[in-house]
Order: sequence, then C-alpha cells, then structure tokens
Amino acid sequence: TSQDAITGEICAVVPLADVDAYCWQFERPKTPQSLRLYEIHPGIASSMPHVSDWTHLRKKVLPRIAELGYTGLLLLGVLEHGYYASFGYQVTSYFAPASRFGPAHELQRLIDEAHGLGLVVLVEMVHSHASSNAREGLPQDEVAGPYFLPGAA
Repeated sequence: TSQDAITGEICAVVPLADVDAYCWQFERPKTPQSLRLYEIHPGIASSMPHVSDWTHLRKKVLPRIAELGYTGLLLLGVLEHGYYASFGYQVTSYFAPASRFGPAHELQRLIDEAHGLGLVVLVEMVHSHASSNAREGLPQDEVAGPYFLPGAA
C-alpha cells in the first residue's frame, strides 16, 4: 500500500503471485444448518491498546470462537481503507486486504485455519462508503461514468 504525497490517493495492490503462492490446507466447510456467526474487526481483536493483526486473530481469538460453538466468522473492515477511524468503511481498494493488519498471506492463513476449525468465513464488503479514489477503480470521467454523484465524494 502506498499513498501519493500530492493527491493523497492510496494505491493497494496484492501481486497475483503472492495470492497464488499460498498452499491451502483445509477444505471450505459446508454451510451449517444453523449458522452461529461471530462478527469481528481484526484491528480491535485484542485487549491491548494497539491495532491488532491477522496473526493475533488467528492464534489467540480463532480457537476461542470455535470453542464457544460458533459455526461462522464474519470479518469486518477487511478491505484496504486509508482512514483507520472509519472502521473500514471508507474503502480505497476492493481488491486488497487492509495492509495495517498484516500481509495478505496471513489473511489467507487465518481463513484456512478457520476452515480447519469448521468455521464458514464471510467477508463484509461495503460499497456505499467508498473513497473517491480514481486510481483504485472508482472513476469520475465521461468514459466510465461517474461512480459518485456531484458533491457526494
């Protein structure tokens, strides 16, 4: 993730080679008849006064979620967002996980281990609070059309 010093736009890209490099260990579990969903934001998954990460969530929180009998995990604030206080609702990239929580392969590992514990994993996507960042595929031109209405971004 990088930020343009002049425009302030944030560019987040996960190279395809990085995505393809992860070796999945577990099959995705079947959707249970009764879904008990645990919602969690990775940044506040710790009681410590700092932004948490994928690894902490996987090692410290995920086992407790499974032990408590939940059958699904809903990850909030996963997509890249420039302003942390937005809780992930000012998305700047729909194609990259939030880098502040760690590298993409750690998110893959979290999802993989959740599957190993029998948890279905859902990722919340928030389209209505996107940041008007043309470099991230939210254009404001006559070719692609306006994504945002005048004065809305």
